[in-house]
Amino acid sequence: MDPTSRELLDLTVEKIAALPVLLVAPHRPEFQPPWVGGSQVTVIALNRLGSNEGATLVHQLAGNLGALPPDVVDEIVERTDGVPLFVEELTKAVVEAGAERGYASMAAMPSSSLAVPATLHASLLGRLDRLGPGAKNVAQVGAAIGRDFSYELLAAAVPLAEPELQEGLRRLVEAGLVFQRGMPPTAEYLFKHALVQDTAYSTLLRGPRRALHRRIAEALEQRFPDLVETRPEILAYHYGEAVIADKAIAYWHRAGKLSAAKSAVHEAIAQLRRGLGLLDGLPETPERKQLELDIHVTLTQALMAGKGYADPEVVGALERANRLVTETGAVGTPFHFSVLYGLWVSTVNAGAIAAALEHATNFLSSAQSQPSSGPLLVGHRILAHSLVFGDQRAALAHLETAVSLHRPEEHRDSAFHYGQDIGVSAFVMLSWALWHRGYPDQSARAAERALALSRELGHAHTLAHALALAGQAAVFARDIAAVHAYGNECVAIASEQGSPNGWPVVGFSRAGPTPKEVKPRQELPASATVLPQPRRPAPA
Repeated sequence: MDPTSRELLDLTVEKIAALPVLLVAPHRPEFQPPWVGGSQVTVIALNRLGSNEGATLVHQLAGNLGALPPDVVDEIVERTDGVPLFVEELTKAVVEAGAERGYASMAAMPSSSLAVPATLHASLLGRLDRLGPGAKNVAQVGAAIGRDFSYELLAAAVPLAEPELQEGLRRLVEAGLVFQRGMPPTAEYLFKHALVQDTAYSTLLRGPRRALHRRIAEALEQRFPDLVETRPEILAYHYGEAVIADKAIAYWHRAGKLSAAKSAVHEAIAQLRRGLGLLDGLPETPERKQLELDIHVTLTQALMAGKGYADPEVVGALERANRLVTETGAVGTPFHFSVLYGLWVSTVNAGAIAAALEHATNFLSSAQSQPSSGPLLVGHRILAHSLVFGDQRAALAHLETAVSLHRPEEHRDSAFHYGQDIGVSAFVMLSWALWHRGYPDQSARAAERALALSRELGHAHTLAHALALAGQAAVFARDIAAVHAYGNECVAIASEQGSPNGWPVVGFSRAGPTPKEVKPRQELPASATVLPQPRRPAPA
């Protein structure tokens, strides 16, 4: 189960606890559900069928064809080891083999002629073969598409005329190997079990299998543009199986960016790594290095969201990306600034403030020669963040410049380059600097502005970032109620996304009694262009 589906199931169990709802969730023994132990949860062990139960199922499946000889029944029960699916499939294989030889009743057939397949795989192979080459071909194409497939995509990928295609599907459905919903050309099909799909797929030789995956991918591109936009990982998979590495890598990268945009960081990390894994199949060219750089930049942001800013995997990805910036001549490009930012943020979160200040200074120096305002905004913001631990006056000046450069429309995609929206980050850091310079009311308003912007964006990592830093600003102000509110929401988002970045506020939300309220000092006029002096100087 993918992480997002697992999260949905966990939330469903939680939400229905007080509702008149029965949820049945079968799972394999190795899966350990987190809800076991809840008052509303009951665990029921589903044991294998006993010998008598297995024999009863065999006789029921044989149906009108009459009783199978006892030794054949015993052999089926022994080989299937109490697994109902295996009992069903081996019994059907024996019955179909007998019917194919013209016997109206199994009882009339000598036991020696009723060969029980040695394995479930052999049983399924035999059943597919008996359906004829047309049905087997349809099953192979359907299996290459996936566990479920549509008639439209199947028709585009299978080299059969429509009458033969429909006849093959009819045979598969009648045999119980495939389920059908709707009627062609809008019908949808589902393999009865993943083992049926696997068996059909295993009969494809390597060359035809690769050609088939290519036909499927091209059919998806030509006929299903919406799916291409929303599920690029499907095309990435098919082009990968077709051994067309460049297109597979491009689609894995697209899938990773799409997952990251939805805050599905675990899926994004897995997809981007699959793309990087295919790069070895490409020749060493400038284009290959540029593609690797593109993916590393996206991967870095996903790793930061999923593992934390200073995680060794983040640092490793950044170091590789930084080398690629030089090798590809990408100095001064958005990729370069994304990498420089990553190096700064991993350093500052590791507590190396002097090194972070050096990275920030270099970033701002490079950004000053750029026509775009985004890098300049980020440069002023991260330099201010590095200075706020010592020189609050200079930090506030840089942050005022940063927020003055914010253009929401122009910087809409900044979160994909820097991990969080650059405007939100500037405003929330401004709240820190304003507090330390003696403007608590303005500090609170800057934090509120950052949170409002982050909620409008709907980007989970940006909101978690804003909540964490706004929570720390609330700590400065001794506003314990706000600390708890921001901390709880940040932890909820971090837990939901499987992200470690909920930690900044967690420790503070356990603060003691509420201290005496801090009285507002002089406010900074919204239109000020010169830094006003607070009534009481901030400590050095």
